[in-house]
Amino acid sequence: MAGRRQHSNRHHLAYLAARLIAEDGLPDFASARRKVARQQGIRNERDLPDDRAIAAALRSFQALYQPDVQPQRLRDLRALAVRAMTLLQEFDPWLVGPVLTGMAGAHAQVQLHVYSDRVKDLQLFVLGVDLPCQFGEWRGEVGGRVLQVPMLELMFGPPEGQDDDEDQSPVQVILFASSDPRQGERARLPQVRRLLSEQDGRQEDVGLAEDGQEREVEHAVLHATALPSAAVVALTQDVLASDDGPPGDGFALKIEPRRRSWD
Repeated sequence: MAGRRQHSNRHHLAYLAARLIAEDGLPDFASARRKVARQQGIRNERDLPDDRAIAAALRSFQALYQPDVQPQRLRDLRALAVRAMTLLQEFDPWLVGPVLTGMAGAHAQVQLHVYSDRVKDLQLFVLGVDLPCQFGEWRGEVGGRVLQVPMLELMFGPPEGQDDDEDQSPVQVILFASSDPRQGERARLPQVRRLLSEQDGRQEDVGLAEDGQEREVEHAVLHATALPSAAVVALTQDVLASDDGPPGDGFALKIEPRRRSWD
């Protein structure tokens, strides 16, 4: 009985954490988990939900309470990612984070990873582009290592044909060395274009890269928000697995899907 009650309580805590991400804009699972722990007076980390549980709760929450807004927001962010990746195509950027996995909400940002020893070339390239930008540093854990690397933030205006010239959308670009460990789930420009096309109604397979190898993933995995909430939770729990903590500030989830074919 105690074990069942503890399991139910973790589900409730996962829902609270998911709501903080979806509605309050907390940037990642770890910060949402810490806030839930403070709010509920929980001191033992073993009593808190892991990333997998929060991810399932977040997908379910978005399907239930943001069925129209969240898919459109995700579509807009993926279109922005395509614009940014096209601009930086020479440097082979990778899309990571909730914009890739399909869990991006109202407060999510596009995050790109670049693995290159030409950091200065990229910085000079950006300075020559007619876009506002800021330079800084990013610190986080990737592949079990804590890294502190250069980062830049580009501000994109609205796409052509939109009238709101004051609307600016940030894109975060994290500049890793070519030898740095790589995020498990990431996608190059062609795959992001396919994701966007797929979301616009064309059924195409999505190729994602994990550890440098191309693989095929059925579109239902990344677009589970189109399913009923119960199916979302079941699909997410069956397919997705994650570690116990986020890789760093600005990135919420390291996803390592099981190798499985979807017919």
